Amino acid sequence: MNRICKPLIGLVLLCPALGLGAEPDSSALEKAAATAGTEGTARSAAEPVDQSHCRESAVSESDAKAATEAATAYLNALKNGGFGAAPAYLHPEAVERFKTLVMPALDAESARGTRSLLNATFGREATIAAARSADPADFMARFVRVVSARDPDAAPRFSALTALGVVPEGERLHVLVRLGAGSGPDAPERLEVVSLLADGHGWKVLLDGRLEGIAGVLAGRFGRDDRRSALPRMEPVPEGAPLTPTVPQGPAGLPPAPEPAPLPR
Repeated sequence: MNRICKPLIGLVLLCPALGLGAEPDSSALEKAAATAGTEGTARSAAEPVDQSHCRESAVSESDAKAATEAATAYLNALKNGGFGAAPAYLHPEAVERFKTLVMPALDAESARGTRSLLNATFGREATIAAARSADPADFMARFVRVVSARDPDAAPRFSALTALGVVPEGERLHVLVRLGAGSGPDAPERLEVVSLLADGHGWKVLLDGRLEGIAGVLAGRFGRDDRRSALPRMEPVPEGAPLTPTVPQGPAGLPPAPEPAPLPR
């Protein structure tokens, strides 16, 4: 996200000709520049700014509104439903990429003769061939459902969401939002960028840093020999089961905590 966030913040702050979203006040500009951590994002007021590229790439009002609504709906869905809610908002390109990133971990498991990740996502009777041939949307839904059940607090938490603007990049639109936690003038805030691509049925979200991070963790965790790992074993989540984290104890997962050593006399 940082890779695209810096130039996007600069574009949003320096291109009033876009006329899209709420224009940040001076304090928001300072926070955006500090968050981006770049020199050159906050320009001197006396320095002329070439806005011709902004006028040429302006987004239509209808597209800006639709993309902003899709981005805010996606973030609110993650907040309220965890990562299990993500697939419904994602572009087909995003779910295909998720499968491409995670499938090697299942293949590596199969090559070692283990199947803990396959069991957790497709069930104990499933074959590796079933995972390979699975529809990408179904494939992703199985994985993010398990992740949501194991770590429901990993989803974004915020109390306020403000859309700041929309920036085009080829066929994509990037929506810059400000997320606030708590209330009051000193409440912490952060900036996020949600990237979207039209799919014929509206604007859909592309894979973001959170979901790519999940894919990377799964690939790293299960893409290596995990037979001696001390991490908890992943088990299937029954349909309809509450999404609460559970960590098995003993041989099936983490070893029991040792008795505390006596204090020295």
